[in-house]
Amino acid sequence: KRLHADTRRSAKEQAEATCHEAKYIQLANDPNVVRQFGILVKKPYTYILMERCVTPLDTYIETLGEELPLAARVYFASATARVLHNLHSQNICCCDMTPTNILIAPSGKPRLSDFGSARQDASSTSTSLLASGVTASFAAPELRSAGSRPTYATDVYAFGISLFEMVTGQHYYFTH
Repeated sequence: KRLHADTRRSAKEQAEATCHEAKYIQLANDPNVVRQFGILVKKPYTYILMERCVTPLDTYIETLGEELPLAARVYFASATARVLHNLHSQNICCCDMTPTNILIAPSGKPRLSDFGSARQDASSTSTSLLASGVTASFAAPELRSAGSRPTYATDVYAFGISLFEMVTGQHYYFTH
């Protein structure tokens, strides 16, 4: 995974962000989390070396459309639910659960990726979740308020929207 140079952040802040993501991939220690092999810095980019998983679940579903059996969609959903449960049991809040962040490995198994927004003991975070890079259309309504914090419930909300998209192949649009 190549992380682009961010001119809004110092090189130190970018390195810390990369280490943050790598830390949570390693902490997850789950067969349905993308495997990581190391970090490489080659200016102006930073790379997290991980297993090759190039197709996001939403693209996979859109490409196959009606040809993707419901049983396969249920398999992807149950594997994702298991990894989310495992993360929560380790006191990790994913904070960006979307079908785009579920990648399909060459074996056909789903792998959760993108831990850039993940938090351990999420209730103690002081960062505004929406300001930290979370996909707004998957954020629970309570996270749309200033000063709100992620919880396991907000992960479950995002998983529910992801589940809706996995099963129906349609995008969910939040209106209030």
